[in-house]
Amino acid sequence: MSSAGYVPPQPPGFPPPMPPGGAGGFYGQPADPPIQQDLPCRKCQYNLRGLTASGRCPECGTAVGYSLQGDLLRYCNPSWVDTLKTGTGLAVWGILTIIFGVVMAVAVPMIGQSIGAVQFGLIGGGVVVLIGWILNLIGWFMATQPDPTGMGEERYGAARQLVRISITVQVLATLASLIVLLTAGPFEGGMISIVLNVISNIASAVAIIAQCRYLSMIALRIPDQGASGQAHFLMYALGIVYSLMAAIQLLGLFGGGAVAGGVSRQGAGAIACVGGLVALAMLVFLIMYIILLFRMSSLFGQQSRWARSTWAMSAAPQQH
Repeated sequence: MSSAGYVPPQPPGFPPPMPPGGAGGFYGQPADPPIQQDLPCRKCQYNLRGLTASGRCPECGTAVGYSLQGDLLRYCNPSWVDTLKTGTGLAVWGILTIIFGVVMAVAVPMIGQSIGAVQFGLIGGGVVVLIGWILNLIGWFMATQPDPTGMGEERYGAARQLVRISITVQVLATLASLIVLLTAGPFEGGMISIVLNVISNIASAVAIIAQCRYLSMIALRIPDQGASGQAHFLMYALGIVYSLMAAIQLLGLFGGGAVAGGVSRQGAGAIACVGGLVALAMLVFLIMYIILLFRMSSLFGQQSRWARSTWAMSAAPQQH
C-alpha cells in the first residue's frame, strides 16, 4: 500500500490534512510557487527556502508541506512533546513531595512534643521538601524545553526562562534553610529561616505566575481553550495568594518586636486571621493547579501520539 495516501488520525473538529506532494500540493494549494521566505524543516532544520510545498527536504526527506502546517503540537517533534508530558508529570510529583515534607515538619513535632522530635520533624521535613523542589526543578526544566524549531519563543520564551530561574532560587533557598537547621538548630536559626522562607515565597509567587503564563500559551498549541483559560485564572489567583503570604511573613518579621511589646496585639490577631484565610485559598488553588498539571500531562501525551503518526507519515517516501 502506498504511504502517500495515508491520512493520520485527527482530533474531532479538525479536517484531515491533504497528503504531502501530488498535483494539488499541500492542503490543496498550488505546488508550483517556491517558498519565498526562510523556513526551517521541522525535522532537521534545513532551510526550505526556494522549494515548493509539494516537495521534500533534501536533507531528511520530510515533506516540505509538513513544515507549513503551523505550530500545533500534533505536528511537532514527538520526542519534544513527550518531554513536555514527562516534565509536567514530574512537576506534579515534586509538588506532592513538597506537601508531604511540610506536613511532616508540622505533624512530627506536634506528636512528639520534644526537642528531638522537633529537630527530627523540621530537618526530616526539610530534606523531603528539598527533594520535592529538586523534582519540581527537573520537571519544569523538561516541561520548558524550547521547541527545536524555535516556534513559540516570541510569545512565551521569557516566561519559560523565568520559570527556570525562579525555581532555581527556590531550591537554593530551601537548601540554605536546611543548612541553617543542621548547623544552628531550629531555635537559634529561626530568624534566618524566616528570611529564607520569605525569599522562597517571593520566588514561588514569581514561579507560579511564569508557569501558568507558559501553560496558558502552550495550551493554545493543542489547542485547548479550557486549559489555557484555567492556567490564565490560576496565574492571577496563585500569584496573589503567594504574594499575600510573603507580605504577611514580612509583617511578622518586621513587626514581631512591636507585637511582643504589646503595642498591637489586635493587629497581630488580625494578621493571623488573614494569614489563615490566605493559606486556605492557597490550598484550594494549589489543588486546582495540580489538577491542571495532570490535565496538561494527559493532553501532551495525546498530542505526542498524534505527532508520532504525522511525523512518520511526513517522512514516508512517495511511491509512484
